Amino acid sequence: MGLYIHSTGLSSVDATVDSISHSAAAARACLEQAGLAVGDVDFLVNVGVFRHHNMCEPSVCALIQHALEMSPDIRKFPGTREVFSFDLNNGACGLLNAVTVLRAMLTTRRKEYALIVAADCPPSGQPDPTFPITPLGSAMLLRLAPGDRGFGAVQQRTSPVAFDGQTGSCDIAVRGTKSRTTIDVVRAPDYLERLQAFARETANAFLDETGAQRSALRLICSEPSETFGAQLAEGLGLHPGALLSTWKTHADTHTSACTLGWHLARERQPLSDGERVLFVNAGGGLTVGCALYEHVAR
Repeated sequence: MGLYIHSTGLSSVDATVDSISHSAAAARACLEQAGLAVGDVDFLVNVGVFRHHNMCEPSVCALIQHALEMSPDIRKFPGTREVFSFDLNNGACGLLNAVTVLRAMLTTRRKEYALIVAADCPPSGQPDPTFPITPLGSAMLLRLAPGDRGFGAVQQRTSPVAFDGQTGSCDIAVRGTKSRTTIDVVRAPDYLERLQAFARETANAFLDETGAQRSALRLICSEPSETFGAQLAEGLGLHPGALLSTWKTHADTHTSACTLGWHLARERQPLSDGERVLFVNAGGGLTVGCALYEHVAR
């Protein structure tokens, strides 16, 4: 069985709303594109990091599920399809972590559809010029279907030398009553340089190990800076034009970057059947995730 990207969806980048609403809007758009209802989903996973009101409890994914009216109380609505939802947080690398987990869950539980959502927004839900990430909701619907294409190898690697690089925090003693609506996102001066080097090292080793033909690959990756994607493509020896960049239109979208890249690639530069894409997530830790995906035209 293969794990395929069945559809993707985005929220409006101009919307002034919280991360829960952004994620729910993207999920609805994704399911509409697929011609499915919320009741068709078996698993719902949230990989967004910066959340509304800096909340830690309850699970943000449970609140997104509630906003979607997905699998409501089975005591009040008997016969409705049950969905298992949870948060999976690993900074910018959550998407590929979720792919790994959901492949196993879909296979062992004999289910069909899993939906991954993400959104990183200022905790106030209002425009914040100091917040370095573009508020955007994204959703990727995965489907388990016959065949051996779709997602192939997926690999995660963390630097042996711990280095946060980029952190988000709120000092309650300093912020006081504003703690629910503010967050301080700080980047180390050498964060991007060290992240680029580690991403190159990890992705090069991954491509060597998998034996992928570099000349035929397209690249979709995290873009924490304007030049990060282009530098990574060059460092991997990919062909000119391999990078499917979203920086010019969206800048840094953090956990939504790879879903956004795939969505816009399908809209602007249709992929050919059998074309292979290298996904690379990269973020603090340092942590890098790599995955190969073989496109199946529908």
